Amino acid sequence: MKNLENFLKSIRSDAIYDKQELFSGIGKLLKSNAALITVLSLINKCPRSRIIAYTAESLPPKTYAELVEQAKVAISHSSPIQQSIHRDVYIAEKGDVDWLMIIQEGEGDDANFLVFY
Repeated sequence: MKNLENFLKSIRSDAIYDKQELFSGIGKLLKSNAALITVLSLINKCPRSRIIAYTAESLPPKTYAELVEQAKVAISHSSPIQQSIHRDVYIAEKGDVDWLMIIQEGEGDDANFLVFY
């Protein structure tokens, strides 16, 4: 998980939200509202007042591809990241990262990843 956090710190996303702003705008970022309640609950747990969104729309294609690879590694390892109640939402709240959320929409090559830090 620390590798993903370090990668996020090395790239730039202009999608920076106040927590309340993200609360009201998260529905526009998600393709499906299936995980909306889970995502809102996890955003509420973030200890920071500002949250950065890393998405296909907020990053150059090459950087987004690197982000997807880093997110897949973070999800596949038994790190501090945990699968939430909703199977496509992952959260790290303890350990080496204070708060980081990964949302995977879809499967395989068509999967869309959103990372919030």
